[in-house]
Amino acid sequence: MSSVTASLPWLRLYTEMLSDRKIKLVSVDTGLPKPLIIGMWVSLLILAGESPDRGKILSARGKPMPFPFLCDEIGVDESTCRLVIDAFVEMNMIYQDDEGAFIITKWDNRQFKSDDAYARVKKHRQEKMSKSSEQGEIPSSNSNEEKGGIESDEYTKRFNDVSRNGNETFQETPQSQSQSQSQNLLKEEELTPKTRHPDYGKVCEVYQYEIGGLSQTVSDTLDDDIKTYSAAWLIDAMKLAAKANIRRLDYVEGILKNWLAIGGPQNDKPKGSKQNGGKPNGSNQRSNGPLQRTGEALEGEPTFDPSTKELVFPDGRRVPAVS
Repeated sequence: MSSVTASLPWLRLYTEMLSDRKIKLVSVDTGLPKPLIIGMWVSLLILAGESPDRGKILSARGKPMPFPFLCDEIGVDESTCRLVIDAFVEMNMIYQDDEGAFIITKWDNRQFKSDDAYARVKKHRQEKMSKSSEQGEIPSSNSNEEKGGIESDEYTKRFNDVSRNGNETFQETPQSQSQSQSQNLLKEEELTPKTRHPDYGKVCEVYQYEIGGLSQTVSDTLDDDIKTYSAAWLIDAMKLAAKANIRRLDYVEGILKNWLAIGGPQNDKPKGSKQNGGKPNGSNQRSNGPLQRTGEALEGEPTFDPSTKELVFPDGRRVPAVS
């Protein structure tokens, strides 16, 4: 466990977490979705990083955090919290000490003491400032000299005035002001809620059941596909892909594009099959009513207009049915 104080306002997060075997096993053992498991694990890392003794989950007073408070900080009910934390303990991801405090296993192997460069850099600057004051000069912030192992141009703030008693005042550079504006714009975009299609939730449930886990990219793609092809088509295409044991979103979209080209899934029949009194597939008979599909009817199904050979969506959009 690290002796670094809680003044360090960040921690290391590794990209391998998304495919980590232990995370997957905890999800399987608890029956809870992997995004929830990852969220709870990251929450524990944050609480350990904010602790007075980094790596150990303590309250602000330095005592083991009571379990109800821990659950409240994570944002889940106590039964779910207990289930997941017990699974983390079983996987040796965390453990409890004699006082009952939860400790992140191998914290120091992942969160390095050297990450807290504040004290080292401050000491270096004070020494440089002291030498410059004796010579009647103010230290320049434009040099590329390394400060305690970290180059000075990584710092976006510089000295504006240094008094002889060692007090420091800072002024943001144009570069740091530009970075701050960009960060504020990103935060505004993140806080702007996205308007989802009414059938988005149903489609996501089918996707998770038939194809696989959801990511932000997949979620956005599904929402776009609902608006382009309709939820009914998308669900039928996912079921068809699962039946073929090709559980990929690009394969699902390939099915949808094919259906759009031939006028709908009702025209996508196996070659050589016969229907309508023995007539082979490919006859020009097409339904001008709502597309037929199995399962629950959903909003947004297109109809086929035989006079123009177009698919007509409820919002008035028309898409050519034949490429």
